[in-house]
Amino acid sequence: MTHFLWEFGPYARGFPGPVKFTLNLDGEEIVDCKIEKGFAHKSLEKLLELQSWTSAIPFFDRIDPDGAVFGELVYCLSVEKLLGVEIPPRAQSIRILLSELTRVSQYLAVLSRFASMVKADTACHYILRDREKILDLMELLTGARFSISFLRIGGVAADITDGFLEKTLEVCDLLRVRIKEYNDILSFNKVFLGRTCQIGVLSKERAREFGITGPNAQASGVHFDVRDALPYSGYEKVDFTVLLGVGEFGKTGDVHDWVLL
Repeated sequence: MTHFLWEFGPYARGFPGPVKFTLNLDGEEIVDCKIEKGFAHKSLEKLLELQSWTSAIPFFDRIDPDGAVFGELVYCLSVEKLLGVEIPPRAQSIRILLSELTRVSQYLAVLSRFASMVKADTACHYILRDREKILDLMELLTGARFSISFLRIGGVAADITDGFLEKTLEVCDLLRVRIKEYNDILSFNKVFLGRTCQIGVLSKERAREFGITGPNAQASGVHFDVRDALPYSGYEKVDFTVLLGVGEFGKTGDVHDWVLL
């Protein structure tokens, strides 16, 4: 098949900032890629010079709109460490609960986009439908669905709302069922398998060499999760398993592992 070049970027919906990819394609396979990185200055540092410690919190929601609580948490943890502030256990538990709900919401958002890319539209709509239930929980607790501005230096803005824990458990029970549905209608989709298995393989050695962290490193078989290795906000009291890629239909660390993880 004849190779051809395709320029992707510098702006696209999925890009956090300006970046341009010049791809050398052989059919659907990327043979080579040249990257030109741009820079989007959001003036965050300058804006924060005019804010108090508390009024600065909403600005950190905008760093990653889909995961607003993580921007707030990093900021609050940093200030609390500087001040030597001790966080009440209940506030830590609320922070963990918000963080994990946000983590699931982010995963469902990415999975829905991936399903859309491989034209698994049914899976995409199902996933977005269920993600709304997590956003409903965010609204019930914080009054907002995305930019929650709920964390505070030393804790959180308020205690949990009546009925919040019960509704959270209901959503968790529902998602356990839905995950099987996603697996049935997406994981064995021929187009999905063709575009993920043995594609973009990142080996364990390369992941460590490049300093890759988070789910991408775990998909490559690197057993490292900051919640487990360097626990914060009470994560040392939470019992959970660090998931790793296994290369079920291809090689460990391929796109298939990234999606499943």
